[in-house]
Amino acid sequence: MPVQYGRDQEGCYARYGNEGHNYYYKCNSDIARKNAGEKALAQGIAIGDFGPIKYVGLKKWRNTADSSNVNRMVYNDETLELVIRFKSGDVYTYEGVTFDIFNNVVNGNAACKTSGDGWDIGKDPSVGAAVHKYLVDSSIVYRKGGSLR
Repeated sequence: MPVQYGRDQEGCYARYGNEGHNYYYKCNSDIARKNAGEKALAQGIAIGDFGPIKYVGLKKWRNTADSSNVNRMVYNDETLELVIRFKSGDVYTYEGVTFDIFNNVVNGNAACKTSGDGWDIGKDPSVGAAVHKYLVDSSIVYRKGGSLR
């Protein structure tokens, strides 16, 4: 059953199947539509209705990061939120993060483009570079603050 896109009195939405939850997004925004579609698809996986793929409940993952820039991460696959505390102490919450994006970030699937204390240009894997590549450069919605519990 695919992700359905539509519009009602509340606005544009993505939904998994005919009776799933509506994930509203700003109409005419390709990025917002993509994020809403990923949330709807994650809902389909969560209910175990995604073809031969069987969903394994991750729920919430917490860990320190092997990074000179990132201190700790918490990922919740129900809300699709990734909370990151950087070594500077700043905490940010990223919304609409699919499991694939989370996996790329936590595994540092990117190479450094700069050098500094503890990293060199081309260093791979790099959690900090992956944060930039998969979260910042891809226009994932984020806000300052969040809970690491």
